[in-house]
Amino acid sequence: MNEKGFSLIELLVVLTIIAIIANLALPRAHDARTRAQAAAIVADIGVIRQAALAHYAEEDDFPSSGKWGEVPSQMANNLPSGFEFERHGMSYRWRVRKSGGGRRRAGETNVVSVEIRTDNRELLTAVRGLWQGSDWSGNNKTATLIIQ
Repeated sequence: MNEKGFSLIELLVVLTIIAIIANLALPRAHDARTRAQAAAIVADIGVIRQAALAHYAEEDDFPSSGKWGEVPSQMANNLPSGFEFERHGMSYRWRVRKSGGGRRRAGETNVVSVEIRTDNRELLTAVRGLWQGSDWSGNNKTATLIIQ
């Protein structure tokens, strides 16, 4: 018998092979998307750092600490137009901790950081893995990335 077309068995074998390939590829695509999103967040932190350093160069002091998701007013002029502190599934907060309180005095050091908050633990873990800065701390929903 010389029929044209596929048998049901051949069709099921092909569909099974496609399903196996899809199951192997989809997690990798998800991981790649998460890593790309984490890289964008690390880049955002670099932008925030540069804006803070520009303010420091002008005023000899870092911008005041901000609230979650809000751009500190002292930093706004040094950020790119439209830059937001809620992006990529994260909420950012600029934070300055000064030894001795008040304005910086000779010999005192500032600890400046960008804090990030998200419900996506996988994304937070990816950001921590990409962070090349001096230090970070946090828990399952937040991370504090020390930038100076």
